[in-house]
Amino acid sequence: MINKVICGDCIEEMKRLPENSVDSIVTDPPYGNTNNTPQNNNHPTVKPIKLMQYLVRLVTPKGGVVLDPFLGSGTTAMAAKSQGFSYIGIEREEEYVKIAKARISSIPKEIQSKLK
Repeated sequence: MINKVICGDCIEEMKRLPENSVDSIVTDPPYGNTNNTPQNNNHPTVKPIKLMQYLVRLVTPKGGVVLDPFLGSGTTAMAAKSQGFSYIGIEREEEYVKIAKARISSIPKEIQSKLK
């Protein structure tokens, strides 16, 4: 389940995670929150990548796994991957799962290899 985006209900999907498989949870439950301005996609609560990179570094041990149970368009997973962490993302909307997967896969390989 590591480095994976899962389409489903976060409560049900988190029950399937192996015990002790996550080191930190970095998320912002988005339901009903439309105060943030979208950037490069149409998700209503897009977070700045630099902010999420800072947060994953702040709360995740070296080599750790970051869980975002409300993944949206994938910014937290992108931040985790770009900082050398593994990630698990859960998103209930298939539209955003597709966007998240595309955004995560766009992180250049040279960035990832420098972090290992």
